[in-house]
Amino acid sequence: TGTVINIPPNVVHNFKNNTNSIVRMLVIISPAGLEQMFEEVGTEIPNGDYDRNISNYSPPSIEEKKRLLEISKKYGVQILE
Repeated sequence: TGTVINIPPNVVHNFKNNTNSIVRMLVIISPAGLEQMFEEVGTEIPNGDYDRNISNYSPPSIEEKKRLLEISKKYGVQILE
């Protein structure tokens, strides 16, 4: 809780929740623009009710991963597998 991380441009990075708890992240993207990639590839949670919908979570399918790889190219993002 309360951790701040600054990731400079063009730095390879990732994140993972290594707990059994729900993790909430605030991501600030500067300069603006890359947030559009997340909006395009993401899945909206009905009614914004994250706590109730997390139990329905499943890892991304092969098709969803392929879609992410294609969409990320539009934004100059390279996804390393």
